[in-house]
Amino acid sequence: MTTGMTDTERAGLVRRSPARTALWLIGLVCVVICGLTAWRIIVARSVDLQDGQGEIRNLARALADHAHATIEIADIVLSGLVERVETDGTSPAAVARLHEVMRQKTGAGFRVRDLFVFNAGGAVIATSLPALPEGSAREREYLSWHRDYPGRAPHLGPPVKGLHSGRWTLTVSRRVDLPDGSFGGVVVATIDAETFSAFYASFDVGPQGSIALAAEDGTLLVRHPPLPHLIGTTPAAFSSKVVLLGPVGMMVGPSPLDGVVRYSSYRRDTVYPLLVLVARSEADMLREWRHDSAIVLATTGVLVLALGLLGWRLADQIRQRQRVEEDLMQSEERFRLLADNSTDLIIHSQPGKGRVYASPASFGLLGYTPAEMIAFRPTDTVHPDDRVALERHMEIVHGGLEPDMLHYRVRRRDGTYMWAEAISRNIGDGRGIVVAIRDITARKTVEGQLHEANNQLHRIAMQDGLTGIANRRAFDLVLEKEFRRCARGELPLAALLIDVDHFKTFNDTYGHGAGDECLVRIAVALEQQISRPADVVARYGGEEFVVLLPETDQAGAMHCGEKLLAAIQALAISHEDDGVGAGVVTVSIGVAVGWPGPTGASPRALIDAADGALYEAKRGGRARVCLGQPVLTGTAAA
Repeated sequence: MTTGMTDTERAGLVRRSPARTALWLIGLVCVVICGLTAWRIIVARSVDLQDGQGEIRNLARALADHAHATIEIADIVLSGLVERVETDGTSPAAVARLHEVMRQKTGAGFRVRDLFVFNAGGAVIATSLPALPEGSAREREYLSWHRDYPGRAPHLGPPVKGLHSGRWTLTVSRRVDLPDGSFGGVVVATIDAETFSAFYASFDVGPQGSIALAAEDGTLLVRHPPLPHLIGTTPAAFSSKVVLLGPVGMMVGPSPLDGVVRYSSYRRDTVYPLLVLVARSEADMLREWRHDSAIVLATTGVLVLALGLLGWRLADQIRQRQRVEEDLMQSEERFRLLADNSTDLIIHSQPGKGRVYASPASFGLLGYTPAEMIAFRPTDTVHPDDRVALERHMEIVHGGLEPDMLHYRVRRRDGTYMWAEAISRNIGDGRGIVVAIRDITARKTVEGQLHEANNQLHRIAMQDGLTGIANRRAFDLVLEKEFRRCARGELPLAALLIDVDHFKTFNDTYGHGAGDECLVRIAVALEQQISRPADVVARYGGEEFVVLLPETDQAGAMHCGEKLLAAIQALAISHEDDGVGAGVVTVSIGVAVGWPGPTGASPRALIDAADGALYEAKRGGRARVCLGQPVLTGTAAA
């Protein structure tokens, strides 16, 4: 109740109320700014952690592929050596030939360091070294392992000190059987652990990050940064955690090796008993976030302080004048203060007048003064390819609708172009349009580099490394896609499975280098004979190739097979011991044609039919094309 108030007191209350309102509003704005700043910092932290996890996931995938490829190369070499030892025996002449082959397998371009052949007692029979080393493998784990387990699978042993080098090495071994099936020894490939260490050292995982390669049971094989006292051991805490890991995933917590809290991405190899772990400490992942957060907090503190001071000044003005016009002037002053000090370029346009204001940021961003920017039309400095998009954007803004963010290129004074991000608002009441423009050139550059890197990774994943044609993975994807497409249209689909005749003999006679060149020439010849865009040529594995011919019946597939057979023989690649009397490299081709349909569709059945036809071609003397039974999986074949 104000009954007891004098007119002077009542007038003072009226004058003070707008001032209090202004102070409350300023306080609310400060709280909102502080809240938004805190929210932005929290979101930025989450984004940085997510980006960091994505980086270590990708790195773990790449390193797991590298480890798998390294062990697989050693395993392939060992398979050939086992076949030689079991076929040729260990006579002096056979050992001499074996030594030369082993020496070539450890030459430049191979990841295998040394190769050894041990008899059942652990004595060295042959090696890739210039001379037989002293000592015996009698106490080595791989010898007892293969003696106790008669299987033919490769065995990845724990890291050991090399017999002759004394350095940590990883061993991959295979069992050699005597003619009666009893244990005859082992062949061993050694891979220098420093090969992995040097490779891992080329990746930046931060001062407290780590990369580890471990066996399936938790035995630590390689680590970067190195912990020499733990190599070859199985730390209890680490082992118990490894046992619980699935094939791939992410975990957070203190490392059992050094106690540092890390985000760790792990990936278990599906073939070999290997596990790759890539870890980055939370401190390393959030280093830039802390720096940026400090800047944001300092800026917000200054802004809040400035707003507080401005609020007190506004309250004083209200108390002195109590006029709406003065309040509007203060609002405009605040807008101009923010615009003039913003790193974004602010442009104000009015109907019939064009641009009436450009902020000083125009000089820093584009090299033009605010007066020059006001004189330009909106499209004068825009890249020609982006003018239509800008005009459409401005039409939406003038129509009073809320437009999307626009990305376009703007010409600087020096003639170069800057990628800009524009946010436009129609402020209504005939007051025109305000546009905020910021420089996103660096972000566009990074996005382009990332896009190109992703495209490159995709090409690598789908291309055979030797011949340059599609690999097995790419073929399987195309087969599945074309099978579904032909099923929808009830169209035929043909597959040609191609195998190089007596390729092992060719390799043994002319060497693996000539064998690789032979496969490359065959791949080129196959691609030259396939002309339709939908047809696919791929390397199916080893010396086998496959051709997929959509919408091709039996007659067309057989015609294509005959063309391919003639094209390969026309290459005239010398092969004296070809087994068919041609004197050149020949191929055997199995052809299968299927009619995919809505029921019982099976891409695998088509490949199996082609494989069966290939077997018949080989059994019939090779250097020929055989047609398999049709694969009737739909209604169209009827």
